[in-house]
Amino acid sequence: MQASGIIISVSEIRDALFALIEAAGIPCILVGRDFRDQSIPSVHVDNITAAFEAVTYLIQQGHQDIAMLQGPAGDISVGNQRFLGYEQALKTAHLPVRAERVLESGFSVEDGINSMRKLYHSGPLPSAVFCATDRIAIGAMNFLAENGVKIPEQVSFLGFDDIDMATIIRPKLSTVRYSASELGMVAARNLIKLIRGEELAAVHWSISHQLEIRDSITKHGVS
Repeated sequence: MQASGIIISVSEIRDALFALIEAAGIPCILVGRDFRDQSIPSVHVDNITAAFEAVTYLIQQGHQDIAMLQGPAGDISVGNQRFLGYEQALKTAHLPVRAERVLESGFSVEDGINSMRKLYHSGPLPSAVFCATDRIAIGAMNFLAENGVKIPEQVSFLGFDDIDMATIIRPKLSTVRYSASELGMVAARNLIKLIRGEELAAVHWSISHQLEIRDSITKHGVS
């Protein structure tokens, strides 16, 4: 298409595509996950650190039985990296990582409902659930609410992404917040530099994130 530069937004990429990008000689920047093991520039959110901080916050609120509804296992960022952050937080707090407390989910609200249904019927509910995306969390919260479970009094929730619906649902969803606009601006700004032949100050960039604590979390044992 005679493009001067390309921004590629992916969560998974095959080695063949890396080779194709390098062979084409067209300036490219990858967006969507940590590609620090590659020479092609990339912009990403530090999913592992963000998930670690999110689960650590739940632990600080007294929660020890924390389940996770993770993304698809084949998805590096949402399925794997956010789980690694969850796992690291539990291990750092000397809490067990229990396989029955981790359920794989798709990305939709409906997927969150289905995953929460499985967790609901598997035994006693955890005191808190960390969800790999807000949509998963919203589906899970809706399922519990329809089954008479009070949130956050009985189960606290923490999501990831801070989508618009996070502040529309009740209770408002606590989540990991980052700026998609910043992600795009950093990628576009540096791609323009590459097109102009300018030298980049760095090759890989991690944009900022923060915990947005709202109404879906309470201290364990406090109603």
